[in-house]
Amino acid sequence: MIHHATKRFRENFDHLALTSKLIRTRLFRAYTAKVGIYFETESYVLKTAESADEIEELLRLRHRVFLQELQGKRKLFRIDLDRHDLTCDHLMTVDRISGRAVGTYRLLSSHFFDEFYSESEFELGGVKALPGIKLELGRACIDPTHRNRTVIQLLWRGVTAYMKKTDTRFLLGCSSVQTLDPSAIRSVTFALRKLSTTEESLGIFPRIGYRPDEFGIDLTTRSNTDPAPHIPPLVLSYIRAGAKMAPTPAVDWDFGCVDYFTLLDRESLSASFERKFFGNGSGE
Repeated sequence: MIHHATKRFRENFDHLALTSKLIRTRLFRAYTAKVGIYFETESYVLKTAESADEIEELLRLRHRVFLQELQGKRKLFRIDLDRHDLTCDHLMTVDRISGRAVGTYRLLSSHFFDEFYSESEFELGGVKALPGIKLELGRACIDPTHRNRTVIQLLWRGVTAYMKKTDTRFLLGCSSVQTLDPSAIRSVTFALRKLSTTEESLGIFPRIGYRPDEFGIDLTTRSNTDPAPHIPPLVLSYIRAGAKMAPTPAVDWDFGCVDYFTLLDRESLSASFERKFFGNGSGE
């Protein structure tokens, strides 16, 4: 727990330093998207963020969802920011009626960077050694009034378009389930192990400070009293696409969730996902 308290202090200090710098110097004024994505539907626009104002709007959306809605917390300046945000690409879904951003996905490509956010929670040496470009998806969130199939599919279209333009083979990231209840975590973990093929050959496991047993969570046996598993729709969409999950999740106490490392090989996509998002006219 001393390690956990030190980690939390360091992350809070880093957040304060970054947000203070952002507010004082408008750090994102020099921000430019590395890969341009843009297409429209009747109700929404899906694009990569291109300006300081768009980035700040997405950080405020993330704050409303991750901090205020899910945890009942607030941070100074009311933005959700970490050091990766300054250099990543950010997908944004814009409601055409209000002009507001209602959905976002953060994209970190090994084509441009050699460090992933997921490495703070998981040992990923085996994953990084795989051949091919890798794209980490993170900080996915949707405004509560726009959590519908259309917005989720739009974000996926943006991701697949980005994969095409960067010749990406692997998608990876942390799939979050918002609970710290041991019985709920156990229920979801066993359900995911049954629904998806677990990836055990790459040596993916939580780092110290994130391991379930450090928090008294036993994932070795099931209990008849465990509740029915609640698996978020976005996580289910990964599984339907053909993703593999690491068998043991990381516990992110500060965000009040457990993270399941997820790996999707473009060469092993499900046939339906391949047709829908990589067929002709599916995002280019």
